[in-house]
Amino acid sequence: MKKGEPIYEQPTLSARGVYYRAGKGSEPELDALKLELPGGLSLFFSSGTDWTMQVDTTYNEQLPAWCYPPEHWSIRPLPGLDPTEPLGTCREVIERFNEIGEVTGTQLVYEEKTIAMVSGDDFTAFVSAPDG
Repeated sequence: MKKGEPIYEQPTLSARGVYYRAGKGSEPELDALKLELPGGLSLFFSSGTDWTMQVDTTYNEQLPAWCYPPEHWSIRPLPGLDPTEPLGTCREVIERFNEIGEVTGTQLVYEEKTIAMVSGDDFTAFVSAPDG
């Protein structure tokens, strides 16, 4: 089963970044991507401690347990995406693998946008046109 399989052919209501702020005066850093699906389900794509892509699910606006302490975390718009506009249905999930077959990247292809994520020491997410 693909890590992104729960989203395949499902409508995505919004996509936002999950940001961590280490302390006062520090800049928030992107640490995960949150996808909101119908029925209150949220999927969080992030880097695991082994730098592989992790997918966690929560319901009804909860943050995953690893978002601790909660006051250091915020959910914000991701550059290139309007969080008030649904992305539509995910048409394709493409996974990227490291040399030993672990998932270290995921692309989610929608009608008008593609979201590419890479796990590792830093989690990154890029938004582009579907073929871009």
